[in-house]
Amino acid sequence: SIDDDYYEYLENQFALVGSRTRKRFQLGDPVTIRVASVSVEERMADFELLEHAGLEHKSAPKEHKVFKKQRRRR
Repeated sequence: SIDDDYYEYLENQFALVGSRTRKRFQLGDPVTIRVASVSVEERMADFELLEHAGLEHKSAPKEHKVFKKQRRRR
């Protein structure tokens, strides 16, 4: 699982892109995983991502605080 961000699926690019980190996983990217658990009865397997050799993208721009201009009264 990749729990470090919320990932949006871009269907036309076959890619997952992190909304906060802009980390990108695309079909065909080499990854290193570890088998976290297996259930033969449920025919399920969970994996942990250890390494991703895809392109590094710049982080999302940091948010800046916006201050409202206050009016002075005389």
